Amino acid sequence: MVSMRAEISLKLGLGLEKLIPVKFNGLSYNIIYKTESFETFTREILKELSELISHDNIHLYTNAGIDLHTSETELYGIKVHKVSYNSIELEG
Repeated sequence: MVSMRAEISLKLGLGLEKLIPVKFNGLSYNIIYKTESFETFTREILKELSELISHDNIHLYTNAGIDLHTSETELYGIKVHKVSYNSIELEG
């Protein structure tokens, strides 16, 4: 299976522009984002990500803040996986 990588530019946290790595594994788009500062994926950012990727199988793995209600695990087709800082392994 062919895997593709790309980066999407978004404004997170204090309005600073960040490059967000995106990997497509043939079935889904996976976004793994690790932060050492206070950053938040707002509902607007999740909507923008969904529109930019435009696929029905998107997974976001992050230790950043996520603007979701406690009962929500998905928004705009993005399945959100909150993970701890130490459990995120970034692929090089």
